[in-house]
Amino acid sequence: MTLTALIGIGITSFLLLYFSFSLDKKEHWLLQLLVSFFVLGLLVIAGKVALDDKDTCDIVKLNQTVVDNTTTYNYGEFCVENTHNSTLHYYKTIVWFFRCYVGYILMYFLYRVWIRKKLLDMKMFNRWRGSGK
Repeated sequence: MTLTALIGIGITSFLLLYFSFSLDKKEHWLLQLLVSFFVLGLLVIAGKVALDDKDTCDIVKLNQTVVDNTTTYNYGEFCVENTHNSTLHYYKTIVWFFRCYVGYILMYFLYRVWIRKKLLDMKMFNRWRGSGK
């Protein structure tokens, strides 16, 4: 599972960086900064995933049977499960990124549609008012 998680974190980080830096650099600098911080957080989680790879399985002797002069052993596999939750941290980080991204998009559309239009209307009004004198 560790290799799968590391590959998933790497692909997610690459795609976030690729798509955010393919946008206009002057207009979306805040999104690029936000993505950079989230990717740094994902790299920390990737390191934690690599350190948490402590799943171990050992073959242990279950019992011993002695018949005449012959001793037979029965073996079984004993595994200690990894109780670390690095993948949960990865999931929470992606969910928080999605929330921040949606907030950014809403604020960007608010700026583009409403505030910028108001500023342009005010500029046109001032230009019209100045030409009427």
